Amino acid sequence: RDYWLDELAAGRAEVLDAEVAGDLPQVAITRHVHEQPIIALDFKVIYEDARLLVVCKPGGVPTVNEVQGVGQNTALGLMQGRAGGEYKLVPLHMLDAPVSGVL
Repeated sequence: RDYWLDELAAGRAEVLDAEVAGDLPQVAITRHVHEQPIIALDFKVIYEDARLLVVCKPGGVPTVNEVQGVGQNTALGLMQGRAGGEYKLVPLHMLDAPVSGVL
């Protein structure tokens, strides 16, 4: 309870008028998210053709954004920047940020 009172007092949360379930109020939470730093630009291209791009992702780089729509400093974002607007890249699988490996 004290945690939420502190969040409300700091302006990071607010109680909305609409009720969700019974007498429980709906709470909106504000979260400020910073762009992830660029950790590595050195992605070794293992294979590339018109339909497939295979790279070696260095450790420390997330595969995709942890928060949707925030930042492009990810393996997907950096490779999409490399490809330009020519085509849209979609990862076939993901590797955790600390893990290096083939994407």
